[in-house]
Amino acid sequence: MHQSTSSPTTTRKIEDSFSTSAGSNHISASELVDAVSGTDYKLRIAGTGSVEEDLRRRADDDVEFLGFVSEDRKRDLLARCDALLFNSEHEDFGIVPVEAFASGKPVIGVNEGFTKYQIEEDVNGILFDRGVKNVRDAINKMYGQMWDAEKIQATAERYGMERFEREWCRLIYQEDSEPDAP
Repeated sequence: MHQSTSSPTTTRKIEDSFSTSAGSNHISASELVDAVSGTDYKLRIAGTGSVEEDLRRRADDDVEFLGFVSEDRKRDLLARCDALLFNSEHEDFGIVPVEAFASGKPVIGVNEGFTKYQIEEDVNGILFDRGVKNVRDAINKMYGQMWDAEKIQATAERYGMERFEREWCRLIYQEDSEPDAP
């Protein structure tokens, strides 16, 4: 079991490796930047896009822009972070939260789209409603509790190939049993 804690001299690292965070949606990305600026949290944003320049202007030293990252680099970031901060708008299905779960990391995610169904509150992450204060409160909540990496990893299994194949076989062969809940 892992508890995320820090002393006043330790920098907390929140990773946001969602590839369009610095991309086209100013509102969602700016909430992340504003929530972390002026705190002892460290936000690393992977991705590039049209709002990146504005985000760089509003960010303080607590925010690092990584630009485009490869799949290997993304896996490394997820392995080393304390949590994934995920604030996507209009997300039908977010694969990055599943990748974070597979890495044993909690996701601090917006209570919208499919993200609200992926996160089991206090099991594999924390949900928040839009707004800078809500993002910051969710980050603080994440650091204030114990996280079980194995339990978080187990929640990623519902999105794995075995389940996918099993559910397709059920559909193809029209088995009477109900599919597993997501």
